[in-house]
Order: sequence, then C-alpha cells, then structure tokens
Amino acid sequence: MKITFDPAVISYGQILQIAFSVVHDPTQLNRQGPDVGTQYRSSIFYDDDTQKHIAQAYISQLQQAHAFARPIVTRVDALKGFYPAETITKTT
Repeated sequence: MKITFDPAVISYGQILQIAFSVVHDPTQLNRQGPDVGTQYRSSIFYDDDTQKHIAQAYISQLQQAHAFARPIVTRVDALKGFYPAETITKTT
C-alpha cells in the first residue's frame, strides 16, 4: 500500500503509529494473517534519511517497551520504486 500524506496535516510518526497498531502485525515474518509468502513481509519503505531514522527510532521504542509479545520483524528499506497491484476484475 502506498501512502501519500501532507505533513502539515499528519506527521510521519503518526502514520507509523497507525500502521503498527491497526494496519498490520509487525511480528509476523513473511505473512499477514492467513496469507503466507515473502510478498506479505512487513516492511516500511522510506523516501529519505529523515523517514528512515524516524522509522528505526519508532521500532526501537516499541521493542524497548515490549509493546508486542514477539519481536518486531518489520524491515526498513529504501523506496526504490512503487509498483501498483494488478486490477482484479470479478467475473461471474
């Protein structure tokens, strides 16, 4: 999922809080719920060094606070491009 935001309205840190509390389980390696495979890995892709440091610091805070029962496995990687998913058409 690609998130575009206006930092004057919501901060990058607030987006991370939402992502880690509502959007996915950051402790599941290569899966989200019943979906399994490397394409379901938990990752954050940053645009610049500021976003990278904010994401790494936030994950570190969560780990130090033992916010989750299992270790956080979310990767923090540089954004090298965005590829939208294919459109799925329903046939009956």
